[in-house]
Amino acid sequence: MFNFKVKEVLRAKRLNKNTYHLYVRWDEKPPVGTFFMVWLPGFEAIPLSVSGWYRGAVRFTIQVRGPTTKALFWATKVGLMGPLGREAPPPLGKPTLVAGGIGIAPLLYMYEEWGGTLLYGGRSAKDLIPVEGAIISTDDGSKGKKGTVLDLLEEVGAKRDIYACGPPAMLKALGQMSREKDLRGYGSTETMVKCGMGICGACAISKRLLCKEPWIPLREI
Repeated sequence: MFNFKVKEVLRAKRLNKNTYHLYVRWDEKPPVGTFFMVWLPGFEAIPLSVSGWYRGAVRFTIQVRGPTTKALFWATKVGLMGPLGREAPPPLGKPTLVAGGIGIAPLLYMYEEWGGTLLYGGRSAKDLIPVEGAIISTDDGSKGKKGTVLDLLEEVGAKRDIYACGPPAMLKALGQMSREKDLRGYGSTETMVKCGMGICGACAISKRLLCKEPWIPLREI
């Protein structure tokens, strides 16, 4: 059983109007693809993917969606429970990473650890965060190529070692694409994890609990 550990917030860095990096002291390097339950007194605990780790600081990439995500920007200390979830299976070669919206968070960690090609899509330029080396698409064409990040994936033509994270509709479409085009890899989606330990069942998707198995084979989504 995990317990919350009170840790110092080292820095918050704003990336756009609604998104920021939060750096929290954490000595041990978390496995790629895992997450923490993050708690701030007076607010609910929420799941946040690890988006990076540097010399004793774990990084979270947070989009403001409610009181908790708004308040965390100003926090000086937080409670961390984790790392939780199974480590993402490592690629056999250089992966193709497919990020939709705030799904960029866990893929940033993969990109920094594994390299490969990062495809990153959003509704418009104002919804994106700066990511050096990423191939960009926006629904309205305000930055990068006009279209979805799945359009980019079809253009790149990758067949395997694909890792994707984004909203449920994106993952559902990618699951269908993977069955039609024989794509190999793993996907994870944005969903509310409540307990983080597989007890409550709130995060069930494709007959799996995302808190226990965050990375699902694409053809099973």
